[in-house]
Amino acid sequence: MLTHIVLFHFYPEISENKINDLMKDIRNMKGKIESIVDLNCGKNFTDSADQYSHALVVTFKDRSGLEVYSPHPIHQPIINKVQEMADRVERIDYEF
Repeated sequence: MLTHIVLFHFYPEISENKINDLMKDIRNMKGKIESIVDLNCGKNFTDSADQYSHALVVTFKDRSGLEVYSPHPIHQPIINKVQEMADRVERIDYEF
């Protein structure tokens, strides 16, 4: 199994509604991209300065699942939105 984690820090001028719409778009990938075993995302509720506000966790069976997901046509518009909305994005992938 492989876990893909993405942390988001959005520009201050990005509205909560826009971020919520993005999170909805991200959640909608589950069931549409066949290599996704599980997917969840949400807002960080810990109140600490300068930390990431949202996170995404996706599980795949193996590395090939991640390789299908990354260039997938459903995923690409989401990447574009994130690039427009976030000033920092961190990613980590690990197998278990």
